[in-house]
Amino acid sequence: MRRAFVTFVLLARSRRREYAADARTVEVTGDPEALASGLETVHAAMTERLRLQGLLPTDGALPDPHPLYRLLSTHPAIESRVARLRSSADP
Repeated sequence: MRRAFVTFVLLARSRRREYAADARTVEVTGDPEALASGLETVHAAMTERLRLQGLLPTDGALPDPHPLYRLLSTHPAIESRVARLRSSADP
């Protein structure tokens, strides 16, 4: 049980670090739209077979994004990252 708890904490930390990396990129470049567009481009270019989906299978058995998927994912959903970036670009 303790191991599972530690795993969940580490996964959550990993997701927070991705948001922090996005924020730092915007701070350095001053262009959140460029990062948002880049994330969308990379996401679209990846095939379903190569896309990293955390610990859950992606055979369509679970609705996307399923809460369990989000809990076990190492990265926040691209849609969430892009929405944050675009909202930071709004005046």
